[in-house]
Amino acid sequence: MKPKKIDEETGYGILLEKMRKIEPGSMYALEEPNREYAFKLLNDCVKNGYRKKFSGHRVYTRMKPSILSELNIFKKEDTRWFTSNLDKNETCLNPTDLPKISSSMLEDIKGKRAIFVEGVEYIACHNGFDALLRLKEYIYDHISGSAAAVIWNYDPLAFDQSHARLFKKNSTDVLEL
Repeated sequence: MKPKKIDEETGYGILLEKMRKIEPGSMYALEEPNREYAFKLLNDCVKNGYRKKFSGHRVYTRMKPSILSELNIFKKEDTRWFTSNLDKNETCLNPTDLPKISSSMLEDIKGKRAIFVEGVEYIACHNGFDALLRLKEYIYDHISGSAAAVIWNYDPLAFDQSHARLFKKNSTDVLEL
């Protein structure tokens, strides 16, 4: 969430500075319901803040990669699309294929990338919250001590309060950086 009681531009600047503090070997939680806002933050970090820390970045999202590319946010090849529709022109990950999703993320961890995951609510809808949490904790076991970082963006109102707290566990809140 954007810091309260300050204007949008100042709030964006504060959150951008916090996002730039993300370090390798850690997992982060970003509670931002507006994915376009979150994409803009990450894109600005990639352009100005992450070049020296990570070898690259990867975005896992519900938004079609070619749309993000057309908006000049991310390159299509840096994006993995959570969808049940298989499009041969996009890199697609079926939301029910958690082994394939985790395998793809592990490759990115080995590749020392900043990994941004948006669309976790969609994965939870298809697999249940417990399966989503197991995926997150599995990735946590592999990110710790690595040269990569994972940022999980989610809408905390999409989960009940106990699920939102569980999902945030083992992650540093971006707002607390």
